Amino acid sequence: MDPLAQVALIGVPTSLLAIGGSVFSTIVNSKKERVGAAENALEKALRERLLLRDETIAELRTDLAERDKDVADRDAVIEERDVAIAARDALIEEYRRDKGREAADGTR
Repeated sequence: MDPLAQVALIGVPTSLLAIGGSVFSTIVNSKKERVGAAENALEKALRERLLLRDETIAELRTDLAERDKDVADRDAVIEERDVAIAARDALIEEYRRDKGREAADGTR
């Protein structure tokens, strides 16, 4: 066989194999890049959700603190009212005792 034909018979399959390996390598690398990009996008989305969750928690805590303050203010008003009612009841009771004494003194 002619040496050029031998080189051609060996060179063509070798070239095809090299091209196939190159294509395969490109496909694998492309797949890795897409997977990496997808993982990065997912990680970014999860970080954003965590940040939003943390912001939501902070907002809820602020709302709770405001509501607790409102409840404390209402409790203080109720306490003041209860003290005023107790003082009124004491005055009424004192008035009744005084009226009872006056009536008892007037009838004796």
